[in-house]
Amino acid sequence: AVVSTQSTGARKLFVASYKNVIENACRTLRNNSDSDEERRMEADEMEDRFSYIFDSTKFVESSKLQQGRQLTYEAFIGALMITCYNREPRFTVPYAIIQNLIDMDIFLSKWRFAHVMMVKRIIGGKPGTGGSGGYTYLRSTVSDRYMPFKDLFEVSTFVIPTQMVPALTPIMITEISDIYVSRD
Repeated sequence: AVVSTQSTGARKLFVASYKNVIENACRTLRNNSDSDEERRMEADEMEDRFSYIFDSTKFVESSKLQQGRQLTYEAFIGALMITCYNREPRFTVPYAIIQNLIDMDIFLSKWRFAHVMMVKRIIGGKPGTGGSGGYTYLRSTVSDRYMPFKDLFEVSTFVIPTQMVPALTPIMITEISDIYVSRD
């Protein structure tokens, strides 16, 4: 059995209502009589940035360009939904798990960097003990490419201020209140 903590319906409702909030914010930026060109450019930039989460095809295409993306579109939207509603009882534990995975990535990155500096200090530019490039090779591993949960960092790019987050609808509340099990 496959266990899913979110139904597709709740996720689709979330994306639709989130899209509505972003469209309204962009419209307000553009239509404000005091808006200058900088505000209109900000609205265009916001629309472009958020278009990746409102269009699954565009998300998948950007994933191919950003090699190493691990989360599917559905999982990314789920993580965004969990982050936006992290104070809802249903999402407090999943949100804590997401934050712990991000912390783990941070600690791994810090350890990796410390290890690279130790190797540089001890063996300098000599080959590594396993025949690797030593410092040069290890230095190349200190990048986002080696972060197992880097997609979770990206979620914050799409988080909007709490007061703008759309309210959960009764249908969404019903659907996220239970664990859905499907037989595969």
